[in-house]
Amino acid sequence: AVAASGGGGGGSGDDGGGQPQPGQPEQRVAVVSIIDDEEPVLGVVPDNGPTNDRTPTLLGTLSAALKPGEYVAIYRDGVLVGRASLEADGSNSLTWSFTDNLAGQADGRYTYTARVVNEAGGQGPESAGYSMILDTTPPPGSVAINSYLDNVQPNVGDCGEGPPTHDPPPLLLGSVPGLEAGDP
Repeated sequence: AVAASGGGGGGSGDDGGGQPQPGQPEQRVAVVSIIDDEEPVLGVVPDNGPTNDRTPTLLGTLSAALKPGEYVAIYRDGVLVGRASLEADGSNSLTWSFTDNLAGQADGRYTYTARVVNEAGGQGPESAGYSMILDTTPPPGSVAINSYLDNVQPNVGDCGEGPPTHDPPPLLLGSVPGLEAGDP
């Protein structure tokens, strides 16, 4: 990933009719996924989905290769946070990635967009937003296993804290104080 740079978003690269202005980049950009590589849940974060990863990786595509002096600018909530890295095939690549750093940012919803920008300051059309909900607060309390259900003789039923089980997949029954519906 490329180190973040400061700055602001702003400006549109098209004239409202979908046609780029002269000197503006023409490529369309898409943010196609956000990848979470922080336990306990790994993989693609669905649009508007939760993650506890403070360094999420955005993956995206371009409609056409970048021209000399153009780059993919990444915005978080409308503020420029950095430039994407093109994937392995270099300047002809139509795929890009960017790893954000949310250290010091509050939990909450963050929306990412991208656009192609050139050295002259021309901006291509902004992508659709892709949002994630940063939630790094663990649920209060701890897990308690209260009993188990055994379906194999000689001990069938709720065995409480009783005898050992012969059931290869016993059903564990427990509680998590403070856990709310929808918590992971």
